[in-house]
Amino acid sequence: MCNIHEKKIVSIIGSGRTGSTLLMLILGSHPDCFALGELSKLYRYYKTGKPLCGICQGTCEFWNQLFDEQELNQLTSVLGNTRLNSLVPLVLEKKIRKIFNQEHIFNPYSTIFSKLNENILIDSSKEVDWVKERYQAQEFTSGKIENYLIHMVRDGRAVMSSKLRITPGLTATEFSHQWAKRIRATNDFFDQFPSERKMVVSYEKFVTQNEEVLQQLCKLLQIDFIPEMAQYWKQDHHLVAGNTGTRSLILKYRNQETNVLLDQVQKRQGNYYENMGLQLKLDLRWKDELSSEQLEIFNRIAGELNKPYEWDKQT
Repeated sequence: MCNIHEKKIVSIIGSGRTGSTLLMLILGSHPDCFALGELSKLYRYYKTGKPLCGICQGTCEFWNQLFDEQELNQLTSVLGNTRLNSLVPLVLEKKIRKIFNQEHIFNPYSTIFSKLNENILIDSSKEVDWVKERYQAQEFTSGKIENYLIHMVRDGRAVMSSKLRITPGLTATEFSHQWAKRIRATNDFFDQFPSERKMVVSYEKFVTQNEEVLQQLCKLLQIDFIPEMAQYWKQDHHLVAGNTGTRSLILKYRNQETNVLLDQVQKRQGNYYENMGLQLKLDLRWKDELSSEQLEIFNRIAGELNKPYEWDKQT
């Protein structure tokens, strides 16, 4: 089991639509872990009054009850890299606090840990630049918290199909350039990270060989493998944002579906999640959804970059 004095952050990076929410929830179902969701969105959700938790109906018993308004305002401002004091520039405040050894306010993960018994936080924010900035905090540079990277990958054609399905007006050309740019940036960051604290996880392998991949992940994080963690829908979660389809399965299991979420999933995905059930299922809809023209565009722009991630096996 994880040492009680050893705090770890697991940052899931990569492109969207790769199964990062599923991976985050399953890892977060381990008794030593807590699923944060996409922490990078907490600032925007809080400032716009949007519910912070993607699971709770109404007030969240974690985000809204364990943090008071002042704590949430401070935490979200740090995560959003905005002023804590309207009269003092953020850069100046950071310098002053560093001089007087009062940098703890800029350690958001430590703040979250203070509300939990778990020693490992799973953050599926995915954006490399955002993760890089978080890693510059004193909580990491001092060695107080150890950081781990999981690069979640998926056949780019499947990612394109999923993205086009939920993004009206997006073209195959636009997606292919965006995807290639993001994968290159993620690979560059991942390649420079210490090998003993990182792992590439293929969505397709994660779904089809789930227990084997989970055992490897638990070994990486130095925690016991617990088969029941795969049944993420049975656990208590308070994640920020995350895939609507995956979240709808949890609510369905709890008989807590909301019309807003269900309508959103229905509009984007049809009856796919309604008919899916709770067990892991490999999503290969791209084979039927993408036209030959769209596939040709993707292969021309990003085909070489996608070769390590191609998955043409049948279910």
